[in-house]
Amino acid sequence: MISIPEAYEWIDPGAELPPIFEPEDVESCRRWIEEKHRKCAAVLIMGGGSHCFLGNRPRRVTDILSLRKWNRVLEHSPGDLTVTVEAGCPLTQLNEVLGRAGQFLPFFPVNHQESTIGGLVATGLAGRYAGSLGNIRDYLIGIEVLHPEGIVSHAGGKVVKNVAGYDLCKLYTGSMGSLGVITQMTFKVRPRPAQSQTALLAFSDFGELLEAGVNIRNQIDPAALDLVANDDDLMRPFLPSDYSPSLPPFWIATQAWDSAPLTAWKIETLRSHYPEACLLDPESESQFWIAKEEALRKALHPRSGVTVLRISSPLSLLAQVHVQLSQRVPYEAASGHLRNGTLFVFTKEPEALGEFERLRQEWKSQQVYGSVFKHGLLGGKDSIDVWGPTTQPLDIMTRIKERFDPNGILNPGRFWGGL
Repeated sequence: MISIPEAYEWIDPGAELPPIFEPEDVESCRRWIEEKHRKCAAVLIMGGGSHCFLGNRPRRVTDILSLRKWNRVLEHSPGDLTVTVEAGCPLTQLNEVLGRAGQFLPFFPVNHQESTIGGLVATGLAGRYAGSLGNIRDYLIGIEVLHPEGIVSHAGGKVVKNVAGYDLCKLYTGSMGSLGVITQMTFKVRPRPAQSQTALLAFSDFGELLEAGVNIRNQIDPAALDLVANDDDLMRPFLPSDYSPSLPPFWIATQAWDSAPLTAWKIETLRSHYPEACLLDPESESQFWIAKEEALRKALHPRSGVTVLRISSPLSLLAQVHVQLSQRVPYEAASGHLRNGTLFVFTKEPEALGEFERLRQEWKSQQVYGSVFKHGLLGGKDSIDVWGPTTQPLDIMTRIKERFDPNGILNPGRFWGGL
Protein backbone atom coordinates (compact mmCIF):
# COMPACT_ATOMS: atom_id res chain seq x y z
CA MET A 1 0.00 0.00 0.00
CA ILE A 2 1.00 3.63 -0.45
CA SER A 3 1.69 5.45 2.81
CA ILE A 4 -1.07 7.80 3.94
CA PRO A 5 1.18 10.93 3.87
CA GLU A 6 2.30 10.05 0.33
CA ALA A 7 -1.26 9.42 -0.83
CA TYR A 8 -2.40 12.72 0.71
CA GLU A 9 0.07 14.53 -1.57
CA TRP A 10 -2.47 13.92 -4.36
CA ILE A 11 -5.23 15.47 -2.23
CA ASP A 12 -3.61 18.55 -0.69
CA PRO A 13 0.12 18.80 -1.47
CA GLY A 14 2.22 20.34 1.26
CA ALA A 15 -0.68 20.60 3.70
CA GLU A 16 -0.62 19.33 7.25
CA LEU A 17 -1.98 15.79 7.49
CA PRO A 18 -5.44 15.71 9.15
CA PRO A 19 -6.13 13.35 12.08
CA ILE A 20 -6.29 9.70 11.00
CA PHE A 21 -8.78 7.19 12.41
CA GLU A 22 -8.16 3.47 11.79
CA PRO A 23 -11.05 1.48 13.27
CA GLU A 24 -10.61 -2.13 14.33
CA ASP A 25 -14.23 -3.03 13.62
CA VAL A 26 -17.46 -1.70 12.14
CA GLU A 27 -19.00 -0.83 15.51
CA SER A 28 -16.19 1.54 16.50
CA CYS A 29 -16.34 3.09 13.04
CA ARG A 30 -20.12 3.44 13.32
CA ARG A 31 -19.81 5.47 16.52
CA TRP A 32 -17.03 7.59 15.06
CA ILE A 33 -18.77 8.37 11.76
CA GLU A 34 -22.02 9.19 13.57
CA GLU A 35 -20.16 11.77 15.65
CA LYS A 36 -18.54 13.27 12.54
CA HIS A 37 -22.00 13.44 10.95
CA ARG A 38 -23.34 15.42 13.94
CA LYS A 39 -20.37 17.81 13.77
CA CYS A 40 -20.66 18.23 9.97
CA ALA A 41 -17.03 17.21 9.55
CA ALA A 42 -15.41 16.40 6.19
CA VAL A 43 -14.11 12.83 6.03
CA LEU A 44 -11.66 11.55 3.41
CA ILE A 45 -12.06 7.76 3.12
CA MET A 46 -8.83 5.96 2.28
CA GLY A 47 -7.98 2.32 1.60
CA GLY A 48 -4.62 1.61 0.01
CA GLY A 49 -4.27 5.24 -1.08
CA SER A 50 -3.45 4.08 -4.60
CA HIS A 51 -6.15 6.09 -6.39
CA CYS A 52 -6.21 9.35 -4.43
CA PHE A 53 -5.27 11.13 -7.67
CA LEU A 54 -8.80 10.49 -9.01
CA GLY A 55 -11.63 12.95 -8.93
CA ASN A 56 -11.94 16.56 -7.88
CA ARG A 57 -9.97 17.86 -4.95
CA PRO A 58 -12.21 17.64 -1.84
CA ARG A 59 -13.66 20.96 -0.78
CA ARG A 60 -12.23 20.38 2.68
CA VAL A 61 -10.86 17.55 4.82
CA THR A 62 -11.04 17.51 8.62
CA ASP A 63 -10.39 13.79 9.15
CA ILE A 64 -9.03 10.76 7.32
CA LEU A 65 -10.79 7.42 7.76
CA SER A 66 -8.33 4.62 6.99
CA LEU A 67 -9.79 1.15 6.36
CA ARG A 68 -6.43 -0.66 6.29
CA LYS A 69 -7.17 -2.76 9.36
CA TRP A 70 -10.23 -4.28 7.70
CA ASN A 71 -8.07 -6.63 5.68
CA ARG A 72 -9.57 -10.12 6.08
CA VAL A 73 -10.95 -12.57 3.57
CA LEU A 74 -14.06 -13.55 5.52
CA GLU A 75 -15.39 -16.46 3.49
CA HIS A 76 -14.35 -18.26 0.32
CA SER A 77 -16.59 -20.90 -1.24
CA PRO A 78 -14.60 -22.37 -4.15
CA GLY A 79 -17.46 -24.64 -5.21
CA ASP A 80 -19.88 -21.73 -5.38
CA LEU A 81 -17.29 -19.42 -6.98
CA THR A 82 -17.90 -16.71 -4.37
CA VAL A 83 -15.79 -14.82 -1.84
CA THR A 84 -16.64 -12.34 0.92
CA VAL A 85 -13.94 -9.86 1.89
CA GLU A 86 -13.44 -6.77 4.05
CA ALA A 87 -13.01 -3.43 2.30
CA GLY A 88 -9.39 -2.90 3.34
CA CYS A 89 -8.14 -6.24 2.04
CA PRO A 90 -5.40 -5.76 -0.58
CA LEU A 91 -6.31 -7.11 -4.02
CA THR A 92 -3.02 -9.04 -4.15
CA GLN A 93 -3.83 -10.77 -0.85
CA LEU A 94 -7.32 -11.67 -2.05
CA ASN A 95 -6.06 -13.12 -5.33
CA GLU A 96 -3.42 -15.09 -3.44
CA VAL A 97 -6.19 -16.78 -1.42
CA LEU A 98 -8.31 -17.35 -4.53
CA GLY A 99 -5.28 -18.65 -6.44
CA ARG A 100 -4.98 -21.64 -4.08
CA ALA A 101 -8.26 -22.85 -5.60
CA GLY A 102 -7.29 -21.89 -9.15
CA GLN A 103 -9.55 -18.82 -9.09
CA PHE A 104 -9.13 -15.04 -9.33
CA LEU A 105 -10.76 -11.66 -9.80
CA PRO A 106 -9.65 -10.10 -13.12
CA PHE A 107 -9.03 -6.56 -11.84
CA PHE A 108 -5.73 -5.04 -13.01
CA PRO A 109 -6.07 -1.23 -12.95
CA VAL A 110 -3.07 1.03 -12.49
CA ASN A 111 -1.58 0.65 -9.00
CA HIS A 112 -3.42 -2.64 -8.49
CA GLN A 113 -0.47 -3.95 -6.47
CA GLU A 114 -1.26 -1.33 -3.79
CA SER A 115 -5.05 -1.32 -4.19
CA THR A 116 -7.60 -2.51 -1.66
CA ILE A 117 -10.70 -4.24 -2.93
CA GLY A 118 -12.96 -1.61 -1.34
CA GLY A 119 -11.03 1.15 -3.10
CA LEU A 120 -11.49 -0.58 -6.44
CA VAL A 121 -15.25 -0.79 -5.90
CA ALA A 122 -15.37 2.87 -4.87
CA THR A 123 -13.47 3.99 -7.99
CA GLY A 124 -14.92 1.41 -10.39
CA LEU A 125 -11.53 0.82 -12.04
CA ALA A 126 -10.99 -2.67 -13.47
CA GLY A 127 -8.11 -2.30 -15.93
CA ARG A 128 -7.16 -4.03 -19.16
CA TYR A 129 -9.56 -6.99 -18.91
CA ALA A 130 -12.73 -4.94 -18.38
CA GLY A 131 -13.70 -5.10 -22.06
CA SER A 132 -13.46 -8.89 -22.22
CA LEU A 133 -13.86 -10.37 -18.74
CA GLY A 134 -16.12 -7.69 -17.27
CA ASN A 135 -16.11 -4.67 -14.98
CA ILE A 136 -16.17 -4.68 -11.20
CA ARG A 137 -19.94 -4.18 -11.13
CA ASP A 138 -20.30 -7.44 -13.08
CA TYR A 139 -18.66 -9.37 -10.21
CA LEU A 140 -20.01 -7.58 -7.13
CA ILE A 141 -23.07 -9.49 -5.85
CA GLY A 142 -23.30 -8.31 -2.24
CA ILE A 143 -22.22 -5.29 -0.22
CA GLU A 144 -22.38 -3.91 3.33
CA VAL A 145 -22.20 -0.13 3.75
CA LEU A 146 -21.95 2.12 6.81
CA HIS A 147 -23.81 5.42 6.43
CA PRO A 148 -23.00 8.72 8.19
CA GLU A 149 -26.09 8.52 10.42
CA GLY A 150 -24.75 5.29 11.92
CA ILE A 151 -26.91 2.94 9.85
CA VAL A 152 -25.42 -0.24 8.39
CA SER A 153 -27.18 -1.33 5.20
CA HIS A 154 -26.90 -4.47 3.07
CA ALA A 155 -27.57 -5.06 -0.61
CA GLY A 156 -27.40 -8.22 -2.68
CA GLY A 157 -26.23 -11.40 -0.99
CA LYS A 158 -23.75 -14.27 -1.00
CA VAL A 159 -25.19 -16.27 -3.88
CA VAL A 160 -24.82 -15.50 -7.57
CA LYS A 161 -28.52 -15.80 -8.40
CA ASN A 162 -29.93 -13.19 -6.05
CA VAL A 163 -32.69 -10.93 -7.37
CA ALA A 164 -34.13 -9.59 -4.11
CA GLY A 165 -34.47 -5.81 -3.74
CA TYR A 166 -32.85 -2.97 -5.63
CA ASP A 167 -29.42 -3.61 -7.14
CA LEU A 168 -27.61 -1.06 -4.99
CA CYS A 169 -24.27 -2.79 -5.61
CA LYS A 170 -24.11 -1.00 -8.95
CA LEU A 171 -24.98 2.32 -7.33
CA TYR A 172 -22.04 2.13 -4.93
CA THR A 173 -19.59 0.98 -7.61
CA GLY A 174 -17.71 4.01 -8.88
CA SER A 175 -19.37 6.41 -6.42
CA MET A 176 -15.96 7.55 -5.08
CA GLY A 177 -16.98 6.90 -1.48
CA SER A 178 -19.56 9.67 -1.64
CA LEU A 179 -22.57 7.58 -0.50
CA GLY A 180 -21.23 5.54 2.40
CA VAL A 181 -18.29 3.67 3.89
CA ILE A 182 -18.00 0.27 2.22
CA THR A 183 -17.25 -2.30 4.93
CA GLN A 184 -17.40 -5.65 3.15
CA MET A 185 -18.31 -7.11 -0.23
CA THR A 186 -19.16 -10.46 -1.83
CA PHE A 187 -17.96 -11.26 -5.35
CA LYS A 188 -18.44 -14.02 -7.79
CA VAL A 189 -15.01 -15.17 -8.98
CA ARG A 190 -13.58 -16.84 -12.08
CA PRO A 191 -11.45 -19.92 -12.69
CA ARG A 192 -7.96 -18.74 -13.57
CA PRO A 193 -7.12 -19.53 -17.23
CA ALA A 194 -4.37 -22.07 -17.74
CA GLN A 195 -2.19 -20.32 -20.31
CA SER A 196 -1.53 -16.90 -21.76
CA GLN A 197 0.60 -15.38 -24.49
CA THR A 198 1.10 -11.78 -25.56
CA ALA A 199 1.86 -10.52 -29.06
CA LEU A 200 3.09 -7.06 -30.13
CA LEU A 201 2.12 -5.52 -33.48
CA ALA A 202 3.54 -2.29 -34.92
CA PHE A 203 1.74 0.36 -37.02
CA SER A 204 2.77 3.62 -38.61
CA ASP A 205 -0.79 4.96 -38.74
CA PHE A 206 -3.37 5.19 -35.94
CA GLY A 207 -6.22 4.37 -38.28
CA GLU A 208 -4.49 1.16 -39.34
CA LEU A 209 -4.03 0.26 -35.68
CA LEU A 210 -7.74 0.69 -35.01
CA GLU A 211 -8.70 -1.39 -38.04
CA ALA A 212 -6.37 -4.17 -36.89
CA GLY A 213 -7.73 -3.89 -33.35
CA VAL A 214 -11.28 -4.47 -34.55
CA ASN A 215 -10.14 -7.43 -36.66
CA ILE A 216 -8.22 -9.01 -33.79
CA ARG A 217 -11.17 -8.56 -31.45
CA ASN A 218 -13.49 -10.27 -33.91
CA GLN A 219 -11.06 -13.01 -34.91
CA ILE A 220 -9.71 -14.26 -31.56
CA ASP A 221 -11.60 -12.41 -28.78
CA PRO A 222 -8.43 -11.69 -26.77
CA ALA A 223 -8.44 -11.09 -23.03
CA ALA A 224 -6.45 -7.86 -23.45
CA LEU A 225 -6.24 -5.57 -26.48
CA ASP A 226 -4.15 -2.54 -25.55
CA LEU A 227 -2.46 0.24 -27.48
CA VAL A 228 0.79 2.11 -26.92
CA ALA A 229 1.77 5.33 -28.71
CA ASN A 230 5.13 7.13 -28.90
CA ASP A 231 6.81 5.15 -26.14
CA ASP A 232 10.05 3.66 -27.50
CA ASP A 233 11.47 3.22 -24.00
CA LEU A 234 8.63 0.85 -23.13
CA MET A 235 8.64 -1.15 -26.36
CA ARG A 236 12.35 -1.49 -27.22
CA PRO A 237 13.34 -4.03 -24.52
CA PHE A 238 10.68 -6.49 -25.73
CA LEU A 239 11.59 -6.48 -29.42
CA PRO A 240 14.18 -8.64 -31.22
CA SER A 241 17.72 -7.26 -31.09
CA ASP A 242 17.78 -6.86 -34.89
CA TYR A 243 14.54 -4.82 -34.96
CA SER A 244 14.67 -1.54 -36.86
CA PRO A 245 16.50 1.26 -34.97
CA SER A 246 13.57 3.57 -35.73
CA LEU A 247 10.42 2.23 -34.10
CA PRO A 248 6.90 2.81 -35.49
CA PRO A 249 4.84 5.17 -33.32
CA PHE A 250 1.84 2.92 -32.64
CA TRP A 251 1.62 -0.56 -31.14
CA ILE A 252 -1.01 -3.13 -30.22
CA ALA A 253 -0.33 -5.44 -27.29
CA THR A 254 -2.82 -8.28 -27.33
CA GLN A 255 -3.03 -11.15 -24.87
CA ALA A 256 -4.72 -14.49 -25.38
CA TRP A 257 -5.52 -16.00 -21.98
CA ASP A 258 -7.52 -19.22 -21.98
CA SER A 259 -7.13 -22.97 -21.86
CA ALA A 260 -3.83 -24.13 -23.36
CA PRO A 261 -5.39 -25.45 -26.63
CA LEU A 262 -7.58 -22.35 -27.10
CA THR A 263 -4.71 -19.96 -26.36
CA ALA A 264 -2.53 -21.80 -28.90
CA TRP A 265 -5.32 -21.61 -31.51
CA LYS A 266 -5.81 -17.88 -30.92
CA ILE A 267 -2.11 -17.13 -31.34
CA GLU A 268 -1.91 -19.31 -34.44
CA THR A 269 -4.91 -17.48 -35.91
CA LEU A 270 -3.35 -14.12 -35.05
CA ARG A 271 -0.07 -15.08 -36.75
CA SER A 272 -1.89 -16.25 -39.85
CA HIS A 273 -3.27 -12.71 -40.30
CA TYR A 274 -0.30 -10.81 -38.85
CA PRO A 275 2.85 -12.89 -39.42
CA GLU A 276 5.04 -9.97 -38.36
CA ALA A 277 3.68 -10.06 -34.79
CA CYS A 278 6.33 -10.38 -32.08
CA LEU A 279 5.45 -13.13 -29.59
CA LEU A 280 6.66 -12.77 -26.00
CA ASP A 281 7.88 -15.71 -23.94
CA PRO A 282 6.26 -16.15 -20.48
CA GLU A 283 8.94 -14.18 -18.61
CA SER A 284 8.95 -11.31 -21.11
CA GLU A 285 5.15 -11.29 -21.14
CA SER A 286 4.98 -10.73 -17.40
CA GLN A 287 7.71 -8.08 -17.56
CA PHE A 288 5.94 -6.26 -20.39
CA TRP A 289 2.65 -5.81 -18.58
CA ILE A 290 4.48 -4.72 -15.43
CA ALA A 291 6.51 -2.20 -17.45
CA LYS A 292 3.39 -0.87 -19.19
CA GLU A 293 1.71 -0.26 -15.86
CA GLU A 294 4.89 1.27 -14.44
CA ALA A 295 4.94 3.86 -17.23
CA LEU A 296 1.48 5.01 -16.15
CA ARG A 297 2.45 4.86 -12.46
CA LYS A 298 5.40 7.19 -13.06
CA ALA A 299 3.17 9.68 -14.86
CA LEU A 300 0.70 9.57 -11.97
CA HIS A 301 3.29 10.40 -9.32
CA PRO A 302 2.23 13.63 -7.56
CA ARG A 303 5.46 15.40 -8.53
CA SER A 304 6.01 13.99 -12.02
CA GLY A 305 4.83 17.18 -13.72
CA VAL A 306 2.80 15.04 -16.16
CA THR A 307 -0.90 15.61 -16.78
CA VAL A 308 -2.78 12.40 -17.60
CA LEU A 309 -5.97 12.81 -19.63
CA ARG A 310 -8.48 9.98 -19.90
CA ILE A 311 -10.78 9.71 -22.90
CA SER A 312 -13.62 7.20 -23.27
CA SER A 313 -14.95 6.88 -26.80
CA PRO A 314 -16.90 4.50 -29.01
CA LEU A 315 -14.29 2.61 -31.00
CA SER A 316 -15.86 3.90 -34.22
CA LEU A 317 -14.98 7.48 -33.22
CA LEU A 318 -11.55 6.87 -31.70
CA ALA A 319 -9.62 7.63 -34.92
CA GLN A 320 -11.35 11.00 -35.19
CA VAL A 321 -10.75 11.67 -31.49
CA HIS A 322 -7.06 10.86 -31.88
CA VAL A 323 -6.72 13.24 -34.84
CA GLN A 324 -8.26 16.04 -32.77
CA LEU A 325 -5.98 15.28 -29.84
CA SER A 326 -2.87 15.17 -32.05
CA GLN A 327 -3.69 18.53 -33.62
CA ARG A 328 -4.81 20.40 -30.52
CA VAL A 329 -3.44 18.68 -27.41
CA PRO A 330 0.28 17.99 -27.86
CA TYR A 331 1.19 14.79 -26.03
CA GLU A 332 4.39 12.89 -25.35
CA ALA A 333 2.95 9.37 -25.14
CA ALA A 334 -0.34 7.50 -24.81
CA SER A 335 -1.71 4.11 -23.87
CA GLY A 336 -5.15 2.60 -23.66
CA HIS A 337 -7.59 -0.28 -23.86
CA LEU A 338 -9.04 -0.81 -27.32
CA ARG A 339 -11.79 -3.16 -26.21
CA ASN A 340 -13.61 -0.42 -24.32
CA GLY A 341 -12.31 2.63 -26.19
CA THR A 342 -10.25 4.07 -23.33
CA LEU A 343 -7.24 6.27 -24.05
CA PHE A 344 -4.73 7.72 -21.57
CA VAL A 345 -2.73 10.68 -22.90
CA PHE A 346 0.42 12.01 -21.17
CA THR A 347 1.36 15.66 -21.63
CA LYS A 348 3.52 18.33 -19.98
CA GLU A 349 2.28 21.18 -22.20
CA PRO A 350 0.74 24.02 -20.12
CA GLU A 351 -1.77 24.92 -22.86
CA ALA A 352 -3.00 21.33 -23.24
CA LEU A 353 -5.75 21.63 -20.62
CA GLY A 354 -7.34 24.67 -22.25
CA GLU A 355 -7.62 22.87 -25.59
CA PHE A 356 -8.77 19.70 -23.87
CA GLU A 357 -11.60 21.61 -22.21
CA ARG A 358 -12.75 22.94 -25.58
CA LEU A 359 -12.61 19.45 -27.04
CA ARG A 360 -14.69 18.09 -24.17
CA GLN A 361 -17.44 20.55 -25.01
CA GLU A 362 -17.35 19.48 -28.67
CA TRP A 363 -17.44 15.78 -27.72
CA LYS A 364 -20.41 16.14 -25.41
CA SER A 365 -22.99 15.31 -28.10
CA GLN A 366 -20.95 12.37 -29.47
CA GLN A 367 -20.82 10.11 -26.41
CA VAL A 368 -17.11 10.87 -26.03
CA TYR A 369 -16.06 11.73 -22.49
CA GLY A 370 -12.81 13.24 -21.27
CA SER A 371 -11.58 13.59 -17.71
CA VAL A 372 -8.38 14.85 -16.12
CA PHE A 373 -7.12 11.60 -14.63
CA LYS A 374 -4.28 13.43 -12.89
CA HIS A 375 -3.17 17.07 -13.02
CA GLY A 376 0.51 17.76 -13.68
CA LEU A 377 0.67 20.67 -11.25
CA LEU A 378 0.41 20.21 -7.51
CA GLY A 379 -2.93 21.69 -6.51
CA GLY A 380 -3.80 22.23 -10.18
CA LYS A 381 -7.22 20.61 -9.86
CA ASP A 382 -8.57 23.69 -8.11
CA SER A 383 -8.80 25.52 -11.43
CA ILE A 384 -10.57 22.85 -13.51
CA ASP A 385 -13.57 20.55 -13.62
CA VAL A 386 -11.86 17.17 -13.50
CA TRP A 387 -14.86 15.15 -14.66
CA GLY A 388 -15.95 17.41 -17.49
CA PRO A 389 -19.41 17.76 -19.05
CA THR A 390 -21.88 14.98 -18.42
CA THR A 391 -25.20 14.04 -19.97
CA GLN A 392 -26.18 12.23 -16.76
CA PRO A 393 -29.07 13.72 -14.75
CA LEU A 394 -27.16 15.60 -12.07
CA ASP A 395 -30.33 16.49 -10.18
CA ILE A 396 -31.06 12.79 -9.55
CA MET A 397 -27.48 12.19 -8.45
CA THR A 398 -27.71 15.18 -6.12
CA ARG A 399 -30.91 13.88 -4.49
CA ILE A 400 -29.33 10.45 -3.97
CA LYS A 401 -26.29 12.08 -2.34
CA GLU A 402 -28.52 14.16 -0.06
CA ARG A 403 -30.47 11.07 0.99
CA PHE A 404 -27.44 8.87 1.67
CA ASP A 405 -25.18 11.60 3.12
CA PRO A 406 -27.43 14.43 4.36
CA ASN A 407 -24.64 16.60 5.80
CA GLY A 408 -22.26 15.94 2.90
CA ILE A 409 -19.39 14.72 5.07
CA LEU A 410 -18.07 11.86 2.87
CA ASN A 411 -15.36 12.82 0.37
CA PRO A 412 -17.10 16.17 -0.18
CA GLY A 413 -16.74 17.45 -3.73
CA ARG A 414 -14.67 14.60 -5.21
CA PHE A 415 -17.44 13.13 -7.35
CA TRP A 416 -19.17 14.39 -10.50
CA GLY A 417 -20.75 17.81 -10.21
CA GLY A 418 -18.93 18.50 -6.95
CA LEU A 419 -20.98 15.91 -5.05
